[in-house]
Amino acid sequence: MREQLTSYCIQACYTCILQDAESHHWADPKPFYEGERCSFSVQMWFYFLCGLRSDLWAVLPAELARDVLGQVLTDTLQLLVRRYARARASYKRHLQIRDGLMGQASLACQLRLLTSDPGCNPKLLLQMLLYRDCHLPRILLENSYFCQENSSEMSTESCKAGDDFMMSLFNLFSCLNNVPKALTQALQPYLERAHIWEHLYTLADTTRTVPIVVSCVRDIVTKSTNSLLQHLVSMVLGWQATEEPGAALFKRTVPENVLAKIPKDWNYTPLDVKGKDTVAKTIISLAIQALSFIFTNLPMAVASLPLPIRFLFQVAEKHLSQHARQLRLVGLLIWALLGCLIQGLEDPDTLEQISGLALDRSAKDRLSLLAECVQAAIGIQQKGVPKPSVHKVIQALEEKRPKWTQLQLQKARKLCSDSVFEQGSERGVAAAELTEQKIGLMLLEVCHKAGGSSYLRQIYHIIQGNEELLMSKLSGSSDLPNDPPLFVKFDLGPESHVGGARFNPLHQFDHIGKKKLDQSAVVDWAWDWARLLPAYQGMSRVTFRALLANRWEMQEGAQLEDGEKAMVEELEKAFLGCCCTPGPQNPPEADETPGKQAQGKTQPSASDEGSTP
Repeated sequence: MREQLTSYCIQACYTCILQDAESHHWADPKPFYEGERCSFSVQMWFYFLCGLRSDLWAVLPAELARDVLGQVLTDTLQLLVRRYARARASYKRHLQIRDGLMGQASLACQLRLLTSDPGCNPKLLLQMLLYRDCHLPRILLENSYFCQENSSEMSTESCKAGDDFMMSLFNLFSCLNNVPKALTQALQPYLERAHIWEHLYTLADTTRTVPIVVSCVRDIVTKSTNSLLQHLVSMVLGWQATEEPGAALFKRTVPENVLAKIPKDWNYTPLDVKGKDTVAKTIISLAIQALSFIFTNLPMAVASLPLPIRFLFQVAEKHLSQHARQLRLVGLLIWALLGCLIQGLEDPDTLEQISGLALDRSAKDRLSLLAECVQAAIGIQQKGVPKPSVHKVIQALEEKRPKWTQLQLQKARKLCSDSVFEQGSERGVAAAELTEQKIGLMLLEVCHKAGGSSYLRQIYHIIQGNEELLMSKLSGSSDLPNDPPLFVKFDLGPESHVGGARFNPLHQFDHIGKKKLDQSAVVDWAWDWARLLPAYQGMSRVTFRALLANRWEMQEGAQLEDGEKAMVEELEKAFLGCCCTPGPQNPPEADETPGKQAQGKTQPSASDEGSTP
């Protein structure tokens, strides 16, 4: 009965659970759907064993139940290991297979590889920063003063170092157009804890002190509006050069005695009255042209912003339901962009700095009028009573081009829609599925940006200096009640002084973790080689060679038939390259120690260094 029960459970796993063709089609170029992932098969296998354990514990005697469960676990695990050892996955599937097998442990292993390297590996660093929806940057921010209530207690040096790190993180992710969601995902803990969303609504207000992230966003948005401001200043100055010299003559009063001597048949009209009307009409005409220029180029200004910035504003808009009425027409990004444009039009110092020209009172008034026209066009409530000329400009533009302003706003807003970000993700593939080639292209894009390499070095410096904290968080260990909480340190000093143990191969070659491996004792263990070889024949060539050399058929003096001798010779040529010496062997090239399941009964335990797929 025991053998029948064990055989039935093993066959059920072989044929129904671990024999899922969809989840093991590794060479398919398409990504796995959720139900087809290898992790799904492993999860179903785990559920089956949990259910079997519950049934066995309830029905059979304790010792018999343990033996049956152990036998089923051993045999099914051998099949699972052999399958994954043969995996040759396509680019779009191998990371999903690894994630299904290792999950968060994979990130911890990559972190150890990154910090153990003598220098910074930019590709591995960028891949780690993007891995699992930017899990590593989120851990750094969640455990830093940025997300703590007592951040005011930090020293000035620590705050400055933290701001420098935040700026490097922001500038790095803001240029990754292939993964537009990465910036928001990486900064999400800080954005929510510090209520950054509200600051984005008042982005144009330069009178208040704002967090460093808001300053970085403002710099990018104002860079887009500055090109518009420069052209608007040129328009106003060009109008002054062509129109105002004549208008200046109108301001001179013609003496009455001169007017009296002009013949009546000339039908002369005093120029000062006609000049005032002409100037007013010209000002309105100029404002209409400038307003048309702004809304014509508004979609282009939005398109010039990086995709990560546009996605950040889209997410922020969902958190600003209290401003839904104001944002219904234009959306948060266009609201902030036009707000910065209006702020620039009303600031003479900014205009002179951008254009490099001195502006007189007349030019400043024209640009200020244009700012009021933009406010009226998008529904911003103006201070005081609106000027009649503002209403004339808006009305004239609407009569000339009906509903054109709303169409331009809608066109600009479409550049912030979900479809744009989905297209960007399709071009770059999801962050979890980025291939080495795509990581290389993204890294090239980062390094071509001014300061890109220094941003990577600074982020690597912080990760390396806080390796202990990151490893503890990735391993899932929590702080003890009596232990002081660990926080990320940003003021680490020069890179050459960063502490932390380096990788020492002379120490690591005979250690498993922190425990020393006595290799001489391993050789003397009574291994059950006949049981090990069938179970591990699908493993690596090094492991197979070590196991093969210890088969009794391979030993010198073994009594073999002619057919067996020919097969042994072929195996020696293919795998060993030389004849084996008698007795159990443990070749120095064997880098893996078999598991304790296959040891003799005299050996209580052993470390398992089996090759992993």
